[in-house]
Amino acid sequence: MTAQKAGWMAKLGWARRCLAAYEATGEKRFADVAADLIALFRSKFFDIKSGTLAEFFTGDFNQRTPAFYAADE
Repeated sequence: MTAQKAGWMAKLGWARRCLAAYEATGEKRFADVAADLIALFRSKFFDIKSGTLAEFFTGDFNQRTPAFYAADE
């Protein structure tokens, strides 16, 4: 597993924990953090075109197509 994959998996884990904390306490701040993490996932880690998780990124976490896939497009 790459470090980048481990990073987004940890963020999704935090989102789940925040939702559980919100359900347990009713404190909106937990739901807000979960919503922010899910928005980050959707904007940076989920590839809408293919419906898959992105694996390759630029230094600022924008998705990129690796050279060995670019020839197929």
